[in-house]
Amino acid sequence: MKTLGGVKPSSKLTLLVNLLDRAVRVVPAARYFGGVVAASVTVGIIALINSLSWLTVVAILAAIIAMVIFYIFSRIEKSIDVVVKLSGYTLIIVATLAFIFVIVTSAWLALACKPRLLAYLYGVSQVCYAPPPMAARSDTASPSPAFRDMLVDSWGVADNGAFYVRVNSDLLLKYQYNFKLMLILEVEYVNLDRITDIGIDKSDPFTITGGIINIAIPVQFSSTHLRLGNPPNSKPGDQYKRTVDFNIVIIPDDLSTEQIRSLSDVQKLGGQIIRTPSTIVTLTVA
Repeated sequence: MKTLGGVKPSSKLTLLVNLLDRAVRVVPAARYFGGVVAASVTVGIIALINSLSWLTVVAILAAIIAMVIFYIFSRIEKSIDVVVKLSGYTLIIVATLAFIFVIVTSAWLALACKPRLLAYLYGVSQVCYAPPPMAARSDTASPSPAFRDMLVDSWGVADNGAFYVRVNSDLLLKYQYNFKLMLILEVEYVNLDRITDIGIDKSDPFTITGGIINIAIPVQFSSTHLRLGNPPNSKPGDQYKRTVDFNIVIIPDDLSTEQIRSLSDVQKLGGQIIRTPSTIVTLTVA
């Protein structure tokens, strides 16, 4: 019989199986079961704390499947056939790697609700990526007057010319892991659709902390995108008024502000306009 490297193929299989036998003896069955249970319970508790109960079910199912496979392996391990034993070791190695993957990704989802693909695969996307609250304009009836009145602490134009808003983010705390808060300014015109108007100024995104969040946008008339230009036939010294909308929006935390060119992009990209107070500013023609 031809040999490979001086050792018969069947002998190589025997050597491999013997090596795996020794490796298995290093980790007793009790430790295997203990590790499976401890990992599953840990992930289950984290998931429950973060209101992701379905991940607890996933962790428990993974533990049950891992134990069943180990039981099957314990039967195969007693076989005297080298090929059968090697198949058993292959099964237990693959199952262990799969269990580790499920537990690690479940823990990651329980802590951060990321990535989205795994959230969909594990059935927790509706919890992790719940839609933001219903939009509410300041001049229309809100489904929750208390929410409407308490969300915005104050807004307006500061002494230094910056447009600012103070948001009580405690009302948005349930969205803190998946969304960011930002302010988008736009000027009202009767002949322009405010939702598709690209004449906007926007802030950087802010983390939802649960406390009061101060958001300000310094407006320089030489560089602003806001439509604050002088009215027709105006002359230096004339005063005119403009209504500026303060759109408080929530956007997915993996979204770049460069992707938002108008208010319509907020909703297209998974965000929502949650509040729009406004103020009238008086300007002077230079």
